[in-house]
Amino acid sequence: MKYLSIRVKLMILTLITLIPLILLQAFNVDENFHRSSDQKLDASVEFAHAVSSYFYNYVEELWIQESIIGNTIMSNINDKFEIQSYLDSVVGSNENNLQRLSWVNPDGIITESTRQYMIGQSIADRDYYKRIKAGQDMVISDLVESYVDNSLVVPVARGIRKNGELVGILVYSVSVDRLVSNIPGLTLNKGDVLTLVDRNGRVVYSSLNNSLSFNERQLPGDDSDWQAL
Repeated sequence: MKYLSIRVKLMILTLITLIPLILLQAFNVDENFHRSSDQKLDASVEFAHAVSSYFYNYVEELWIQESIIGNTIMSNINDKFEIQSYLDSVVGSNENNLQRLSWVNPDGIITESTRQYMIGQSIADRDYYKRIKAGQDMVISDLVESYVDNSLVVPVARGIRKNGELVGILVYSVSVDRLVSNIPGLTLNKGDVLTLVDRNGRVVYSSLNNSLSFNERQLPGDDSDWQAL
């Protein structure tokens, strides 16, 4: 080192002096990154719980409505015109209603609906129908594709029984395009993505791209969301 110039020696000494400071700064950057990541994760978990609570309350409200509607239909169970008029009035009276409503007989045939093109359609092969037929009273379905118009909906169904016997099923079919429109105070930060996934690993809603087809919504087997499921 005695053959090095004074300037080079000073530069080396300066670098040696700065090394601990550089390492300390790198450590601080790493700590801040992990702290920021933890805070972001905590915020995301809290947000997810809030959205989950909203949907739970929303579905509970639909089931309550179906119970009230079912009790009213029971008083006019043989009058198809009255049932149809009543369903139309229920949906038409609610400005925030974002779904179609159908009355299904015990065999799985839609006999009345707020969408006329649904009348006569069978849902007997749908999982939610089978679960109600087997004795479950209230069911929220995974994402399904409409038989008639290929629209994507999440059916919320309730079995209506008399003396323990199934007399009909009420089904709210909630559109995926409007699923999150009523969540109070829903604001995503830049770069954030909200995704709702059903039990089959199919994307029900995505704030990034909600125009996907039914098949395009299926998550690949190695997707991290499967771990949550």
